[in-house]
Amino acid sequence: MCVLLIDDAERASLGDVFGEALALLDARGREVALAGGGSLMIPKNVRLIITLDGGTSAGRATLAKLMRSCAVLQVDGDGEELRRLHGDLPFVDALLDLRRAIDAEIDDPERRLPLGFFLRASLPAELPDVWRTEVEPFLHAALLKEPSRAAAFRWEVVARRLGLPDVPPRSG
Repeated sequence: MCVLLIDDAERASLGDVFGEALALLDARGREVALAGGGSLMIPKNVRLIITLDGGTSAGRATLAKLMRSCAVLQVDGDGEELRRLHGDLPFVDALLDLRRAIDAEIDDPERRLPLGFFLRASLPAELPDVWRTEVEPFLHAALLKEPSRAAAFRWEVVARRLGLPDVPPRSG
């Protein structure tokens, strides 16, 4: 089986990203002639996992397009998936509180902090790098006009808030 993971699909035009392949999802396993000539087949063993925020206007439009060809699994935005995956970790509730604080700071329902950043099997080991390389850039983009507001959510501050050690970033 081959898996293609596309994160935050609502941030791109599916037609531009997939082109005619989007229409071919229904024809998986069959060769289909392309409008520009030639043909294409998406093998039956290809699975797509696409994440998006269905609560945003762009997310709802993207979801409507995908529902024609894909099964949809709704991941609860309130953190239940994170609790199911990591409920035994002592910092889960503090992390969810922090996520709510970040969403309040951004104050834009279209730009909430994705829960998917934290849905990792090895979250305790990966969290410092995930925070530095995914969450902090997300915050800087969301708070572009006031980058000083993101300072309260730098890993060094967050690690203390979560009761975790401030480990140095992994090298290369």
